[in-house]
Amino acid sequence: MAIAAARLGLDCVSIGHVGSEIYGNFLLDVLRDEGIGMVEMSTNDDTVSSSSASYETLLCWVLVDPSQRHGFCSRADFSKDPAFSWLNKLSREAKLAIKNSKVLFCNGYGFDDFSPGLLLSVVDCAVEVGTSIFFDPGPRGKTLSTGSPEEQRALNQFLRMSDVLLLTSDEVFTYSYTHIASILNRTVIADNCLL
Repeated sequence: MAIAAARLGLDCVSIGHVGSEIYGNFLLDVLRDEGIGMVEMSTNDDTVSSSSASYETLLCWVLVDPSQRHGFCSRADFSKDPAFSWLNKLSREAKLAIKNSKVLFCNGYGFDDFSPGLLLSVVDCAVEVGTSIFFDPGPRGKTLSTGSPEEQRALNQFLRMSDVLLLTSDEVFTYSYTHIASILNRTVIADNCLL
């Protein structure tokens, strides 16, 4: 999303975590070549060593079958905890980046990376400073809507507080009545149609 937006001429910053290994360096090079800044979410008091495997950049493998159907696979798929569960709070730099942005784009795959509590703090920060939130729950929305109480709470908050929801028409019917009521009070883009 950030690369597409940057190529349209928008100023973009990516907020997240990138390790210092070859994949992280590659990602930083790509972002830099595309004119996208990178803001680290971790703070100095996070309790993980930079040499730990859990500190490394999260890799996602895209698997495609002969019929061109695809699926995703990462180390996050083999753990009940998010890949960067050691991240407890937003860095000062991340809060400032959110404050200085007009729009914050988030998607459901963020739940593979970060704890629901950390993602709630992202929403709270954006709402507090008046930054618009665009949220695309994607395929993870279905599992989040029946996930842990923390995941459900964070998903509900994203659905309630987002200014724009990006959904396929199938995804609109994934959510409960409560979610639908929340969705209908927001701008919804489903299958490239503004509803």
